[in-house]
Amino acid sequence: MATQVQDVAQAMANITQDTKVHSTTFNLPGPVTFNHAEMQKLISFFTFRPVSGVPEVPKRIALFLSKLSQLIWWPSLSPDEIERRFIDDVMVDAAQDWAALGVNPVEVEKVATGILRRYRSGYVNPTFVIRGYLMCPLAPITYAPWFYPAREGQAPAR
Repeated sequence: MATQVQDVAQAMANITQDTKVHSTTFNLPGPVTFNHAEMQKLISFFTFRPVSGVPEVPKRIALFLSKLSQLIWWPSLSPDEIERRFIDDVMVDAAQDWAALGVNPVEVEKVATGILRRYRSGYVNPTFVIRGYLMCPLAPITYAPWFYPAREGQAPAR
């Protein structure tokens, strides 16, 4: 249940303004439910980077490896993150909670391009086939040097 941070921030700002909701607990999930694999596919689609090929392992092995990886100096997956991956969220209808706070949550898919495009590689060819048609979703914002036309008096990029 991915929620955009701006929606939660607006809800928190509205809570501070409305005195009758100060002692109320709100449930603010996003309008669309994703599991971990679906979120990985969504991020992979917008960043043009493949999903990691690391195999799924049982929880006990993953916890052991994450505890062992805490001995290295660079950031790695923590045991808490492993625990959270195995938590099943309960589906709730939170439309009345969002409405009580005066916020209409945005679906993550609608804003994912703007958030994730900075993580795209400039050296990929972002073309793919959808229903038999060759698509290039990055044509207007590609970073490939061959895309930009040469200026006057300058040799074209190769």
